[in-house]
Amino acid sequence: MADTAARLRADPATAGVRWYRGFQEFICSNPSFAGIAKMLGGRDALALNPTDLFRLHHRAITTLHQGLNDGLLAAFAKLVEVYVGTAFPGVSAEPTQAGGTKDIGQSLEDMRHQGFTRLPTVDAERVTAFQHWFNEGGYIPAEDVRKPMGSVETRSAEILRHSLNLAYVPRDRVLQAPGLLDIATDLSVLKLVRAYLGAPPVLIDISAWRSFAGEGGAKDARDAQLLHYDLDDYRFVKFFVYLTDVDECSGPHVFFPRTHRLETIANSMPDGGPEREAFQQWYFGTLRKSDEEARDRLGIEPVSLTGSPGTCLLVDTSGLHRGEPPSTRDRIVLQFVYGITPFAGWDDPFEIDGPRGLSGGPAPRLTGERAYAAHVICPWTA
Repeated sequence: MADTAARLRADPATAGVRWYRGFQEFICSNPSFAGIAKMLGGRDALALNPTDLFRLHHRAITTLHQGLNDGLLAAFAKLVEVYVGTAFPGVSAEPTQAGGTKDIGQSLEDMRHQGFTRLPTVDAERVTAFQHWFNEGGYIPAEDVRKPMGSVETRSAEILRHSLNLAYVPRDRVLQAPGLLDIATDLSVLKLVRAYLGAPPVLIDISAWRSFAGEGGAKDARDAQLLHYDLDDYRFVKFFVYLTDVDECSGPHVFFPRTHRLETIANSMPDGGPEREAFQQWYFGTLRKSDEEARDRLGIEPVSLTGSPGTCLLVDTSGLHRGEPPSTRDRIVLQFVYGITPFAGWDDPFEIDGPRGLSGGPAPRLTGERAYAAHVICPWTA
């Protein structure tokens, strides 16, 4: 892992590309994986430029999802796990120093059955520090979130709330929040995520945003405040930290339990004819859906995930979900996304000096599974 980490630090912009090309070599060299290799373009894919490589995997993720086969996705994750064990020998077979399987048993069962679970809360002192850090740096519209800090004008929440439903903290500033990686690479979290995903997790995105309450109540829902599902990787989860008090009126995460399981969708689909086609168009073809449609087609009631500041939620957002527009007070959320490949963050690394430790100085070097989890989006720590 040490040699691998040194190479990644020397050329972080190509870390994800080289991960994919290494994976391609791995599956193409083993006849047992011929079907997966063909789906991913065979050896021809090794010559693709980064943009086309990204598009190839985007199509493959969609194809596997539309197969509505949980077993196939689990098998793909197992293949990734074998590859990682070969290419990154410093990643332990099981995360260490985080207790036994019993420690995560109920949380893992919750994830598998309903698609979400609650994790231990973040302490009040750190929540307050995050709140101040994000507010002091200002916010930007969603379309500017990937632009480098300094190239986009940040504005206060009070200015942006008049024209936006929500605004983001510049991602450079998010990553530099003191102590951020302590939470993102916490061994107990990584152990649970790995057990659920079926392969060592890769941190593929970090973000923070503020949802604005309207002056006379909730604003009309827009974008991710409308019901949808995510496809951030072949398998992935999102780890949310509420930095404000979130009740039913202040923007809770709304989730339809069990819709993360593809068998739930498959079993709800009519057997054939126009009804089946209409269902497929609704589920696959409609980007934003309504709660009423989901209740009617799936027979499932949504749940609102509320909590006090510091509340931590792990959610498989391949299930149907949305953010409730707040009506009484703003909501601030910190989000970490873990996948099994570098899909979301690999082609656009953070161009900053690196994350900070709790004291405000440079974050300490990470090792083992913690270094692997962070090696694409913030390779300085590997």
